[in-house]
Amino acid sequence: MTSPNSVIRKRTRRDFISIAGKGLGLAALSSATIGSLLRNVEAASKNVAHLTPEEAATDEDYWATIQNSFSVTRGIINLNNGGVSPSPRIVTEALVRYIWEQEDATAYTMWQILEPQSETIRTGLAELFGCDREEIAITRNASESLEILLMGMDLKPGDEILTTTQDYPRMLTTLRQREKREISSSFRFRFRRRTSTRSPPRLKKESPTALASS
Repeated sequence: MTSPNSVIRKRTRRDFISIAGKGLGLAALSSATIGSLLRNVEAASKNVAHLTPEEAATDEDYWATIQNSFSVTRGIINLNNGGVSPSPRIVTEALVRYIWEQEDATAYTMWQILEPQSETIRTGLAELFGCDREEIAITRNASESLEILLMGMDLKPGDEILTTTQDYPRMLTTLRQREKREISSSFRFRFRRRTSTRSPPRLKKESPTALASS
């Protein structure tokens, strides 16, 4: 569903990197580290711009640059990028810089400088994703965004929600919270769990040494 003023534009990988770079470029002006990180990613992206998505997916030099853009440890393989996904170093550097700026004059910086910039950021995000700014909502995290959507769904008494045993717990508790809130209005929906009779594949147990070196 889109708003009347919605502007839908097709985005290529080159467009996405270029537009994202405009915003990051401003941050790069005040930090040599951020500027260096941005230039490395931009250079690597230009080298694969002429490739097909399939060819770019197998370009090890390109993905090595992307990997080095994150400060996660190389000692273990992180398979949980859901609730606590790592941020690129360029994001971490910017966050630390803004925190120190805020500490200089907390109330003034937060409410007179940073808060008014939220609408500017929303406009920039709309340009980045090719939509109208009124279609962008800035929330604290993905869970809050999904909770807003689930709470706003037009569910009727007797409607059923089909879930799986692998659904994210926060989403299930959100639906159950809504169910309890609306019991007084005769609203009720049932959870149906779809389980597979097949056993999950057994994972080969690796030693810590093997994980660290892979």
